[in-house]
Amino acid sequence: MPRALSDKERERAVAWIEVLRELIEEHGTSAVALATAINIKPKTLAGALSGENVIALTTLEAALAYFGYELEAIKVGRPVQHVATGCNEDVD
Repeated sequence: MPRALSDKERERAVAWIEVLRELIEEHGTSAVALATAINIKPKTLAGALSGENVIALTTLEAALAYFGYELEAIKVGRPVQHVATGCNEDVD
């Protein structure tokens, strides 16, 4: 059984689903046609679009590629360095 998503992870997933929902609408594509094209069950995509479940990252990538988009990692700052003192504080 997969682990539960944190609030932040769920928030990000919902944001990506909203992007996907907008692309479906802009392109006049049905969710069934998209699901068929990216090889997932229409019920799986419908569940994600309704917020009942979360799709895998690879599925999101396939859906975005269907519309001519891709996920890209963009560096927005330096990585957080954790202090090795046993505490859970971040160093700026």
